Formats: sequence, structure tokens, C-alpha cells
Amino acid sequence: MANLVIIGAGPGGYAAALRGADLGLKVTLLEADKVGGTCLNWGCIPTKTYYHTAKITREVKQSKEIIGQVQVDFPQLVNKQAGVVKQLVGGLESLLKSAGVEVINQRGTLAEGGVKVGEELIPADNIIIATGATPFTILGIVPDGKRVFTAKEIWQLESLPESVVILGGGVIGVEFATIFSALGSKVTIVEKEKSILPQFAPSATRLVTKKLKEQGVIIKTGAAVTGYKDGVLQLPDESLEGDILLVALGNKPNTKGLGLEEVGVRLNQRQEIEVNNYLETSQKGIYAIGDVNNLPYKLAHAASKQGALVVEKIAGAAYEPFNSNLVPRTVFTYPELAEIGTLEGNKSRFPYSANGRALAGGEADGYVEAYGDGEKIVGALIVGADACELSNLASLAISSGMTEENLSTSIMTHPTLGEAFHEASLGLFGAAIHIVNKRR
Repeated sequence: MANLVIIGAGPGGYAAALRGADLGLKVTLLEADKVGGTCLNWGCIPTKTYYHTAKITREVKQSKEIIGQVQVDFPQLVNKQAGVVKQLVGGLESLLKSAGVEVINQRGTLAEGGVKVGEELIPADNIIIATGATPFTILGIVPDGKRVFTAKEIWQLESLPESVVILGGGVIGVEFATIFSALGSKVTIVEKEKSILPQFAPSATRLVTKKLKEQGVIIKTGAAVTGYKDGVLQLPDESLEGDILLVALGNKPNTKGLGLEEVGVRLNQRQEIEVNNYLETSQKGIYAIGDVNNLPYKLAHAASKQGALVVEKIAGAAYEPFNSNLVPRTVFTYPELAEIGTLEGNKSRFPYSANGRALAGGEADGYVEAYGDGEKIVGALIVGADACELSNLASLAISSGMTEENLSTSIMTHPTLGEAFHEASLGLFGAAIHIVNKRR
């Protein structure tokens, strides 16, 4: 039985461990902090718990047919978030135990012949590095869990701040702006680029920007930060002060202290581990998955897919090289935003304003764009209600190379938002029902 040692138990590491055990590998999983990693404990799950309450709050406030005041019990929301995380961590621990995965609550370092934990060497035929990343900070700004936070410490808040300054208009910053503004905080985003979410399609980010501003979010783009002191963020022409500062500038890979240089694993200038399309590093038998490697799209679902792919390769099962182009790129903002595949070629757009479910839910702002190469669907851009859920439908269609025949055969439930994706996709082939088709 091959010995597999995995360093890091986030979405990539634990997925690799469970899939590896299922394929008959002897798996040892090392985690110095909490099983589930950033995503489960401080990222995806707690954020979406807050996002759900924020979404309900916003919808009720915007609804003209519901009368009355809406008040969020923030301490109760904190408790709910903690309970969700606890339940999922407990479930994951039980899964790992049932699968026969040995979990050691320590961090390992690479060594000749395996991984060293303390003074003990754990022999390994293959090693997966899945140590993730940590929040990036600038100008010596240090999170203190009182007035300055990153996405890891923000869960220490016991009361809703009246005002929040968010440094960074990327995915993390905009998601928290969506949450805090809906819950009732005054929010200001500071972003050095010309727009928020600069890595996404400009047409979609313009709609997100418009809706956030309507919700009261102040967005300062092209803004360079020159300093921070005593609660005041300094820009060249003004000073910004909030009850709290949330630093949301992205993450840096956790590559220090792993012994990478000692065993010859190559890093790039950003200190990311360089890998090929099979996630293998410059050293045979050593792999790197998730946020710690140099591939694009640092997302939990990308890490999980990478972990599964690696152990399938190790176990000799059927596997495919990792295709970054098939990773859904999603943002839980208002409205939600999702991209997947190639956003080039033929294009067909279906507006939410022509979808019955969107109108019934008061969510007419948004659209689905489908992209094709003349034979099949190759990409999708979705901005609007439940775009992140719809990205799963798009993923299935794109990864399976759905053609006009496949799409025409499928039947969507009515009325649902899924119909908007279906219509946009059929529009590529001049076969949509509820929009005027372009001549082919």
C-alpha cells in the first residue's frame, strides 16, 4: 500500500485525503491548526452564513409589499455562524476517521524520504503540499482583532460596527461590503485599481458597482493608501476613519518553514510553488494544490478538484490534467457574479428582466451571457440573483461540451432562473424561445 502524506487539511488537503483513502492509499493528514482550513473555519462558510442573513435583510428592506422595521440580532448571527462551522468541522472529522485517514495535529516539513514531524520521519511515497495562504497586509498595518481586521479575525466582532473601511476591492472586500452594508453598517471601499473586481468582465462589475452604491456603499477607486495610524487610513488627498478597518488585499502562499528549498522544490517570485498541469512540483512525487501553488483562481473548489486529481494519478485511476479554464470564478456580492470557461467567440445574452422567476423575486437586474465556438458552448458570464448557483449548471454544460442538440433536449423547470441560462445558451444556435434570435 502506497504511503501518502498530505500537509494541510483545507478543502484541497481533506478532499485528497478522503479520495486517496477511497482509492486504497494509506493516508496521513497533517494539520497544525483546524481541520477544514481557512475555507471552513474563517472563509467560505462563515462568510456565506453572514451573507445569507444579509441577503434576507436586504430583500425585506427593498420589498414594497412588506411593512415594518428589520433588525438584525448580531450576537445571534455570530452564534449561528459558529454553530455552522462547528457542525461541519465535526462532520469532516468523522468522515476522515471513518475513511481510515490518520490525522496528526502538527505541521510537517519536507525531508529526504518523507515528511518530518518533530523528530519523527513519516515515510512517504508521495507528498501533497496543501498549506493554503494567509491574508496579505501593507504599510505595517497589523490586525489586532479590535479595530484592525483581516478576513481571519473579523469573526471576533461581537457587535455590528457603525462604519467599516475596507482596504481592497477584490472578491473578499466586495463580499464583506455587501454583507456589512446590508446589515446596516456604513461601508467605504478603497481600491487602487480603476474599478472594483478588476479581474472580472467590466460590464458585470459596472452593474455590481451601481447596485452597491444604491445600497449606500462608498467606492473610492484609483486610490493609493499612504499610511494608517490610530484608526485613520491616509490617502493622498483625504483621510478615512471607521469604527473598524478590514484589510482585504488578497492572500500570500504559506510556503515558509516547509523545507521546500532543502529538497529542491522550485518557487516563483511570488513564493508560490510551481506546478505542471498534473500539480506535480519540480521534484517527482511531490505535489502542491490550492492556494499554495502558482495556478490561477485561488478558490476552494479548485483546490478540492486538484486534490482529487492528484490522488487519482497516484493511485493509477483514470484522471485528466487540471484545466484552470473550467474553474467557476464566483463572487457572493449584490448582485452575484460568476464567470466560467472562455468568454470569447459567439455571444448570446438573456436578461433577467425577461425571466419570470427573477421578476417575481424582485431581481430583474442582471443577465446571462453564453459564449460558443459555433459547435458547442465554451463559456458563461452571469451577473444577477443566484449567479453562483447557476455557475454549476454552466460548469456541467461547458465541461461536457454541450451542443445545440444537447441543450435543446434538456428541459428546465418553469419558472426558475435556470431558464435564463438555458435561453442564453440556445441563443448561441438561434434556438432561443424568449429572445429574438440572431440569424446564423
